[in-house]
Amino acid sequence: MSGMNGSIRTTRRYATAAALLVAMWAAPAVAQGHAAGWLVTGRQLSGPGPAIVHVSPTGAATTILPTGVLGSDVVGGTLDADNSSLVVAWSPILAGPSGIARINRTGAVLATLTATAQLRFTDVTIGPDGDYWVAASPSLLSGVGTIFGISRAGAVRTIATGAPLDWPAALTVDVERGLVTVLDNGPAGTRVLSITPQGAVVSIGPVLPGQGLGQIAYDYATDGYYVGAGAATPVLHISASGSITTPPPPGSYDVISVAVDRASAQKPTAWLGTGPLASRLVAFDPATGVTTTIRQTSQFAYDHVIPDRSRNLVATNLGQRRWQVDLSVPGDAGANYAMFPSLSGTRPGVPLADGRQLAINPDAATTLALGGRLAPYWSGSAGQLSAAGRATATLNLAAFPGLRVWVIAATFGASAPLGVKTIVDPIVLTN
Repeated sequence: MSGMNGSIRTTRRYATAAALLVAMWAAPAVAQGHAAGWLVTGRQLSGPGPAIVHVSPTGAATTILPTGVLGSDVVGGTLDADNSSLVVAWSPILAGPSGIARINRTGAVLATLTATAQLRFTDVTIGPDGDYWVAASPSLLSGVGTIFGISRAGAVRTIATGAPLDWPAALTVDVERGLVTVLDNGPAGTRVLSITPQGAVVSIGPVLPGQGLGQIAYDYATDGYYVGAGAATPVLHISASGSITTPPPPGSYDVISVAVDRASAQKPTAWLGTGPLASRLVAFDPATGVTTTIRQTSQFAYDHVIPDRSRNLVATNLGQRRWQVDLSVPGDAGANYAMFPSLSGTRPGVPLADGRQLAINPDAATTLALGGRLAPYWSGSAGQLSAAGRATATLNLAAFPGLRVWVIAATFGASAPLGVKTIVDPIVLTN
C-alpha cells in the first residue's frame, strides 16, 4: 500500500507541476517562424566546393564555408552557445594540421581554439560541464585516443585518454545521465563508450557490426543512441543498456551521419546524411523506415548533420558552482517563458494532451521554482523573451556540491496548443 500511495503522490506531483507550467502564462504572443534547416559538414570528393552548407527544409543549399579555408576537411561540429556561430573540428584524412575553430554563419573564422599537427580531431560538442569536449587520436589508423576539454577562456585539459579509447570518432551528450557518449572506431571494432565529466570511461554493450561508423546521436524518445553505420546496416540503435537493434532499413543508403528530433516531438524523426557518390540528406521515420529526400547531390559526403533549430538552452559555468543559463528561441520574440529545474532527470517526463512531451521529471525543486520560491538560488527563470528571443537566468549551487540539475524551458502564447508554443530540449548541469 505504501508503494501505491507513493506512486499516487508522484503522479499527482507530476500533474500539478505540468498544470502549473501550462497555466502559468496566458498573455498572447505573436506566432513567428522558427529557424529551420540543417547545418551539414562534409567532404568534397574532387575540386573546390563547400565544407559546410546550410540546407533549408525545401532542399536549397547555401555554402557557409568553402573547402580550403581551414586547410583540411571539416569533420564535426556543433552550434555554439550564441547560436550565431559554430564550433567545428577540422582534420585531414591522413596527415597534416588539425584544429578546433569558431566560425560565424557567413564563414568568417572568429577564433582558433586549438591547432596541432600531432593529433587528428574528429568531433566537438558542448559537455555537461559547459566546456567544449573534443575527440582526438594521433592518426587515422592507430594510436591512443583522447577526449579533451576546452574552457570558454581557452584552457585545455585532458578528460580521458588511453584504453578503452582508441579512435574516438563522434560525440553526443546523454542528457538523462549527464554523460558524453563516444563512438570509438578502434582496431578491435567499433564500440560505444560513456565518459563522465570526471573522466571515467565505461563501455556500453558489445562491439558493433561494421567498421568505421559515422555520427552518433542520443535520442530521448528511445533513451538510446542512433548511429550512422554505412551500407550493410545503414542505421543502428543502441539502448542505454547496450542492446543493439536495427530499425527498418532506410533504403540502400550508405549512411554516414544521423541527427534526431526534439525531445518534445509528437512523432520523432531522424535525419540521415549519406555519401559519398550519390549523397543525400533524408528525413527518416525510425518506426517504419520511410524516408523523404530533402536534398540530393554528388561529390559531397554528408559527414555530420546539425539541426539548425537554435541551441535553445545553454549553460555557462561561471565558477564557484554558479551557472548562467541562456534561453534562445528566435521565433518566439516577446513571448512569455519559463525555465525550471528538476533533480530527478528527464524520463519518463510528462506527456501533454496534444502528443508533445515535457522531457523533465517534475519534483519538489520544479514546484518550488514555478512558485517563485527558489529566488536565492534561481533568478531570471521566468518573464518575457527579448526582441531577439533571448533570456538569461542564474543558478547558484554553491551550497550544494555534487548536485546534478536538469533544466528545461518553454514559451507560451494564448493561441498555441494548450497555451504552450515551444518546448526546448533539456540540459543537465554537473556541479
